[in-house]
Parts: sequence; C-alpha cells; structure tokens
Amino acid sequence: MTPELSEPQIEDYADGQISPPLAQINITVTMNDNPVGKMAVLMPAYLATALGDLMLAGEGEGKEEMDDDDLDSIKEITSNITGSFSTSLSSQDDLPKFSFRPDDSLFVDAGSSPNLSDMKKHIKYNFSLNGMDFQYSIFFSDFYIDTFKKLLNLNQHLLKKLILMLEAVLHHNKVEALLEVM
Repeated sequence: MTPELSEPQIEDYADGQISPPLAQINITVTMNDNPVGKMAVLMPAYLATALGDLMLAGEGEGKEEMDDDDLDSIKEITSNITGSFSTSLSSQDDLPKFSFRPDDSLFVDAGSSPNLSDMKKHIKYNFSLNGMDFQYSIFFSDFYIDTFKKLLNLNQHLLKKLILMLEAVLHHNKVEALLEVM
C-alpha cells in the first residue's frame, strides 16, 4: 500500500479548480526570518483522513468528514513535508534561508469554497492511495516567482531551471516525508 505521486502540473490559479470536501492547510513562507508569502495545501478530505489513519498505524481508512484530530494529523504530516522541503532548500549555498510554517488546518465542507484569494500558482499532483486517485494541490502566492526574480535577478533560462529544481524537491521530498511518517 505505497502511496504514489504523479509528476506535477503547474498552472495559473483560477477559481473552481478544486471541489470540496477538502482539507486546507495554510502555510506562511519566510525568507531569512521575514515573511515573504503564503502557500496552501489542499486535498480531498478522504485522502487527508486516510493519511492520518496511516500515520497512526491504521489501514488507511478515509472519510468525507474531518474532526479536530483529523485536522491535527494532516497539519502534522504537512509540517513534516514542509520541514523536509526547508531542509533541502537550506542546504543550497546560493539560496537564502527559507522556512515554511503551517499556520492552521481547516475542513472545507461540500457547501463551502476554500479561501484562496491571494493564490496565483497551482501545482497539481495525482496522488494514488488504496487503489484510488486524488488531486493533491499546492497553491502559491506571488512569492513563488517574484521572490526568485528579485533575489537572483535571473534571466528566463535560469528562472525556469530554478523552478524545475523547486518542483523536483517538492515532488521528491513530499513522497519521502510521507513514507517516513507512515
């Protein structure tokens, strides 16, 4: 029962790209201890609760509703993933110190919409677990590209290379972190 994660698809964010019920984890991004942006991780409630169940040595049973324990579990899993991401970025001598702090986790029920008003980029993954496929989404505010343009004054070729490296780290470390947690 090993989770599988697809290659990412990156696009500009537009309303209506995801459907509740969802778990939403809001994250503050800092650079050299200064806030520079926001991220949000969203996934179907069923996937979030199944991952939490796996973390507690269960069989990976999911459900469509989430309680406080479920929200705490998925926030902890996300914290482990973002911590791994921070460590990977910090090991790069030519990048500043980034950190990613999960602020809160929310349940977005079927009658509601997630609050993603500041988000500009949407990275989508197909996440397979227990023979089912789910959309796992990461949303970024303007910092995603703006920070690196300002920081490194990159030309288009180097900027694309940096973004590809970031996505590779996200993809690789997310799977590694989830497997460690489970």
